[in-house]
Amino acid sequence: MRLLLTLLRPCRGWLAAALACLTLAAALESIGLSLFVPLITTLADGSASRGPDGSGLFVSYLRFLDGVSKHYGALLVVAALCAALVFKNLFGYAGRLLGAYVELRTVRTLRTQLFQAYLGSSYQFFLDRKPGRLVHDLFTETFLVGEMVGVCTVALSNLITLAAFYLLLLLLS
Repeated sequence: MRLLLTLLRPCRGWLAAALACLTLAAALESIGLSLFVPLITTLADGSASRGPDGSGLFVSYLRFLDGVSKHYGALLVVAALCAALVFKNLFGYAGRLLGAYVELRTVRTLRTQLFQAYLGSSYQFFLDRKPGRLVHDLFTETFLVGEMVGVCTVALSNLITLAAFYLLLLLLS
């Protein structure tokens, strides 16, 4: 684990940007899902006056929809849903692209270090080991480290999404 953190240190800015994009994507996904209730309420009876009592973000949005016509209110909610969906996908794509960049850069750094260690090795080192094993270590084993970085990025993304939905539930309750 210490080696992985050492390899990720040069990429910490890219990793932070990837996690920020994934956080924004999770927030937009939760906002997009929360807009379905105002859409259904607006389409069902044209007013949001029968919505929940309180002063949260959800209630203020429903009260805003009370002031506009049924068709215009539905159009506003659908436009907000589409915008949330588009930006959620853009931020999700950017986050996964940056995560893949971090993964590939980590693998490249590890392969460069391993190759330089091979170049600094003695002639006897190469006589004692099979050439196929050295190539296998250079490509396959370093690929597994990259896969671990990718899995960690996806796990963090899922935790961020879970936190965003939990926060949304707290805001709506």
